[in-house]
Amino acid sequence: MLKVYREHRFLILLIAFIVYWVVAPLLDGMLKLRVASDILFSLNLLSAIHAAGTSIFQTLIAVALAIPVYYGVWEKYVDPFPDTTIFGPIFSVLFTAYVIVIFLKGIFKTPDVDLEVVSCAAVIYLFLGLLWGDLYFILEHVFPNSFTFAHDVDIHDYHLFNYFSFVTLSTLGYGEITPITRPAKSLASMEALVGQLYIALLIARLVAIYSSRPRGVASSAEDKE
Repeated sequence: MLKVYREHRFLILLIAFIVYWVVAPLLDGMLKLRVASDILFSLNLLSAIHAAGTSIFQTLIAVALAIPVYYGVWEKYVDPFPDTTIFGPIFSVLFTAYVIVIFLKGIFKTPDVDLEVVSCAAVIYLFLGLLWGDLYFILEHVFPNSFTFAHDVDIHDYHLFNYFSFVTLSTLGYGEITPITRPAKSLASMEALVGQLYIALLIARLVAIYSSRPRGVASSAEDKE
């Protein structure tokens, strides 16, 4: 069982995050259901640690960065220490950036393209959205009024900034959340640029890997299909 999980860790992580993003909005209405949502997120975080931990050293670093993130998720159910609003997101930025680097190294070192590599590429894209979502959250709390909102919102809701992050990353931009300060505008434009460059460079890399495969390997793979 563990061997199967290890061989498909990126696919499992991708599915877990998709399930979380579909289910979490439906669970936030009630306290008990919100706890279930946070449990799902915690399990996803654990899956990310496992996927990034290709060695004991990397696993220890991932765990050390993830522990404060866990605290940031669960502190709302206890009496939090003063001024800890951005405590979790700061370490989430560090953890997410670390995981992205580990995953990118794996993609650029892989000799072949398979479902795991494609799943890893998709996971990196999702983590980029989470990374910028945390950065927006931190920016708004360190420098209030960095963004304007079309409706009254709870700026302590990190899902709000994740939403803005992903519509920016995909260059969709509905416009109900608008960056108005120079740092906010810079972050948003940088994310849009990174999102486009990542897709372009990733496709080029995967095509290059696939094209460099020996013809015999490609033919045998097609015969199996």
